[in-house]
Amino acid sequence: PQPVPKVETPKVEQPKVETPKKEPAQVQFREDGDLSFNGAILKSEVLKKILAKCKEHDILPSYALTVLHYEGLWGTSAVGKADNNWGGMTMTSNDLQLTRPSGVVVTRGLARPSNEGGYYMHYASVDDFLTDWFYLLRAGGSYKVSGAKTFSEAIKGMFKVGGAVYDYATSGFDSYIVGASSRLKAIESENGSLAKFDKLTITDVGPSDKIKITIEGIEISINGVTYELTKKPV
Repeated sequence: PQPVPKVETPKVEQPKVETPKKEPAQVQFREDGDLSFNGAILKSEVLKKILAKCKEHDILPSYALTVLHYEGLWGTSAVGKADNNWGGMTMTSNDLQLTRPSGVVVTRGLARPSNEGGYYMHYASVDDFLTDWFYLLRAGGSYKVSGAKTFSEAIKGMFKVGGAVYDYATSGFDSYIVGASSRLKAIESENGSLAKFDKLTITDVGPSDKIKITIEGIEISINGVTYELTKKPV
C-alpha cells in the first residue's frame, strides 16, 4: 500500500496584540492668578492676553471671560481642544482654508451639529483665535460690544436687537442673556466678582447689573427685567 503523505497542519500564529501606551493625562492645576470654573482652568498668561485685547478694543473683561467659557469652556470643549476655537466661530463657506478680515488664516475644523451644518474654524493657536475673535467684536464692526459699559449691554450688542448687523447665536438674545448671565454668576461664585477686571481695564464702567437667577439657566432678572429661555408674550 502507498504510504499516506503527511499533511502538516499549518501553525496558526496568534495575532500580536499591542497594548496601547497610555499617555499621561494632562492635568492642569489652578495656580495663583488663574481662574477656574467647573474643571476648566484659565491660566494667568492667557487671562493677561484676554485683558490686553479687552483694553485694546474697549470690551468689558467680565463679558469676554464669560462668553469665552459659555461658548468654548475656556478651551476645554471638544471644539476648543481640537480647533483652538473658544467662541463657536463657524466657516460659512466651503473653503478648506481662508484668510479672515483680521489677517488670521483659518482652516476647516470639526463638523458642526448636523441640524446646523457647516464646520467650525480651526485656528493654528489660541493666540490666533483671540486676535480673530476680538477683531470680530471691534468698534465699527458687525457687533455693538465695544464701548458697552455693562455686561447686559455687551451681550445685547451681539444681537440685532442691540444694534448688531447679525445675531451672534441662532438662539436669540433672550435665551443667550439667560444662559450667559447664569454662567457669569456661576463663574463669580468660584472666583469672586469679575467686575474687578472691568474696573482695571475699562474707563467709565457702568454700575454692575443686578442679576437675579430665578431658575438656573431658565429664568433670570436683570435690573428688574425678567428674561426666559422662551420669550412669552406679555
